[in-house]
Amino acid sequence: MTSLLSLSVERLRVIVRIDGDDVSRADGNDGPDPWHALVPVNRFVATGEPTTATIACCPSCGPDCDAVEARIRREGDAVRWEWGRRGAR
Repeated sequence: MTSLLSLSVERLRVIVRIDGDDVSRADGNDGPDPWHALVPVNRFVATGEPTTATIACCPSCGPDCDAVEARIRREGDAVRWEWGRRGAR
């Protein structure tokens, strides 16, 4: 199955949609601050080495936050996303 991923910035938050569904509010809060997700490195870029990007978090999002994260990696022509609660994967 192929999914469509789109990223946009709304009210200074990154909104992640997969097949049109807003997953950045999966925890009932807004998406991450663009500064933390895109600067100095775009954490949503898939490379051969896995990266981790926060896709949903509370406004204060500290180390004990129950944020939703995605582990993103490239496998040939495919990009793999594994997502779930921080520390649960």
